[in-house]
Amino acid sequence: MHSPECGVDEVQSEHQLKIEGHCDERGTSAYNLVLGEKRAKAVRNYLVELGVVPDHLSVVSYGKERPFCTEHAESCYSQNRRGHLVVRTGNDACVTMIHPSRALMAM
Repeated sequence: MHSPECGVDEVQSEHQLKIEGHCDERGTSAYNLVLGEKRAKAVRNYLVELGVVPDHLSVVSYGKERPFCTEHAESCYSQNRRGHLVVRTGNDACVTMIHPSRALMAM
């Protein structure tokens, strides 16, 4: 099932955002779970700075377990180092992707 894409500006007060932290395949699973959490928290902090209410945000790390790209090349690794936002509106959800460098630039 493919989720529709959405933007952060579409988030309403009744919506919940789950921020998923993802990593590339390099490193151990344990290391990448911690790194994915740090990545997701950086995105969360960026969204809070933009004015999103923290109570509407949750963070989860998938480490290297859900790659976006499966090739073994740096161009693929950089795609896997990412944050996904899942916006929940009742029974519906949409997904958008934020590269962690965009979040870190705001800090």
